[in-house]
Amino acid sequence: MNVTKKVLSLLLCAALCFGLTVFPAAAKNTLPESAHPYENNCEQTWEYTYSDDVNGFFMTFSEDTRLEPQALIFLDENGETVILSLDDVIDMELMLEEDSESEEAERIAAYLDSLEHQGFKVGDRVEIYTEEEFIGFYSGDELAGRTVFVPGRSVTIALYSNDSVTDYGFKVESVSAKAPEGVLTVSCYLDGDAPHAVECLREGDETLIPSIRGLIRGDKVCVGWSDVPGGPVAYDEYEVFTVMENLSLYAVETDILLLPEEVFYFDNYDDPFLVNSVTLTLEGMEMPPVGNYYLRMNERLALLRNFGKTLGITPLGLIAMRNAMLYPATLWIGSDVGMSLAAALQHCGKADLLSVQEGAENVRDLEGTPELISLINYYQAQDTVVADALTGAYFPGSAWYRQQLKKIYETVTGGDIVLFQWSADGLTNHTVLLTAAFDDVQGNHVLLAYDPDSYSYAEGYVYSFFTISPDYLLMCDKEALEV
Repeated sequence: MNVTKKVLSLLLCAALCFGLTVFPAAAKNTLPESAHPYENNCEQTWEYTYSDDVNGFFMTFSEDTRLEPQALIFLDENGETVILSLDDVIDMELMLEEDSESEEAERIAAYLDSLEHQGFKVGDRVEIYTEEEFIGFYSGDELAGRTVFVPGRSVTIALYSNDSVTDYGFKVESVSAKAPEGVLTVSCYLDGDAPHAVECLREGDETLIPSIRGLIRGDKVCVGWSDVPGGPVAYDEYEVFTVMENLSLYAVETDILLLPEEVFYFDNYDDPFLVNSVTLTLEGMEMPPVGNYYLRMNERLALLRNFGKTLGITPLGLIAMRNAMLYPATLWIGSDVGMSLAAALQHCGKADLLSVQEGAENVRDLEGTPELISLINYYQAQDTVVADALTGAYFPGSAWYRQQLKKIYETVTGGDIVLFQWSADGLTNHTVLLTAAFDDVQGNHVLLAYDPDSYSYAEGYVYSFFTISPDYLLMCDKEALEV
């Protein structure tokens, strides 16, 4: 039984929501220290400012530092309540992954299987943060003897406890501008000489290369870490490595061709698209609402004229015009093509989406009004209404396939956005905009995309990417790579 993954997100959510009121802080020139033991229902903060003018400093906690840990609640076979710390459950499951055949492993597996998970008990926690960023929250003995790096000169430590079980609390034993003896650091630099984040470890500890791919900063997007300033990507995302010496990681950036303010701040499945919507049930389960496309008369007439001029009185043209006439009553199956096309045309100066809403300064400001949705669906129809008459065949590994992949990659690296449509398991003819490209540490050609299925791009983070093999023989989307 693996109960850890089921509750981690709930634990994090509850930890962030529990305890919002704080008491006045202690003097800033005193090393922070709680009462020993601390009290139940404690909500208190301590502030500290380093004496010298530094870009950051190291703060080391005492070995005694301990709080009530996060715990999971179970019922055993007799109906009795069993409370296990989250750390104990994780340790047992890790042991089972390493050795599942020994008698001890079988005993632990049988014990876990006999328990019925009932929920979780939020433990006590310490939060460490500055005015600019949240450094982390800690429970149990996670801070015991630990060194934490604080960017800047000032830090706030907050202690939150529940109404039962307390422990020693915390004590900051020392602060220093340099890492203490025996502490190795992994320093991450986004720009400039000051590190954005520093992880403090001991020799032989294992850690993960932090993920940075997809973070948009200005007109650049982060694509990975290099081991030298201005160098190429040198590490895999989430690569596990053993720390034997200090390590510095430098952000690698490339141009992002479409800025966050140039895309929609609603996704392909948001309510604006569901016109005359109904909710269906399948095998007793309620499904997401479905509706019809909304298209104003202006856009419908423009659509008819467009296909009449482009395709004429041909079989394909007649099919397209017939579908265009029926389009407002067509079952809505998505507007990814419309959203991608509209954003791209606005970027290129070939559309004027901002004119439909007074006061909108960019595409991200636009709301899903009927006028805007009609324009998006007009662009969507360029693809949808001719789908009945189109077929395509792609043969990975063929010369034509390799040529197309290479052309796509070179187009993006050359500074042009690509409207890209592909099919994958469970997803048919999905359309995105390819807006950035780089080569990873294996030499794969990676493309980053604005995907209308999510509004994360508008918030400054690219989550959709595609990987082309170095020889252009194969292309995988993000989901395929994760499998």
